Amino acid sequence: MMFLYGFSLASYAVWHCFFINTITIPTFIQNGELDRFLVRPVNPLLLIMMDGFDEDGWGELLFGVVVLLVAAVRLDILSPALLLLPICLVFGSLIFAGISIVLASVSFFTVGESDITNITMELQELARYPIPIFGQNFGLFLSFVLPIGFAAYYPSRIFLRPGYESMVFFIATPVVSVLFFAFSYYVWNLSLRKYSSSGS
Repeated sequence: MMFLYGFSLASYAVWHCFFINTITIPTFIQNGELDRFLVRPVNPLLLIMMDGFDEDGWGELLFGVVVLLVAAVRLDILSPALLLLPICLVFGSLIFAGISIVLASVSFFTVGESDITNITMELQELARYPIPIFGQNFGLFLSFVLPIGFAAYYPSRIFLRPGYESMVFFIATPVVSVLFFAFSYYVWNLSLRKYSSSGS
């Protein structure tokens, strides 16, 4: 549990460091500030993500990595496979990024309503636990509909329970992460077409 906690926290922290601005999209939509990103000859989503960085994420990342390393030592899983951890954390962060982008896209249709992007932070709690404890139906939902399981649980299995099945999930992690992020970007582009300036 300690290893999984550190894995999920570090994965979430990478999102916090680089993708946190996606949760400000509803505010940009409501006050018309999104316009300043749209008039520039650069991808607006990229501009939004680069608009600022939250320093708190680096502290979370450091803490998550420390927890991961302590757990790895205690579990005696110090192996060359641990060199793949940074890559796993990046792919895990794409899951959180995809969730926040999809939730932000909803704001194009609910201008003026309370945004739901902060749910991304709440969903991080689910990533700290093994997916099977949620039961079959909800577990399938968290694996293949809202693939939070691929943010930490499935890639961590290769370190905790090495075997054929764990290897399959480990290999599937980058595929699922990239596909889910691509899907969220597609949803973003579709939603962006519905945008009309609401600024003053």
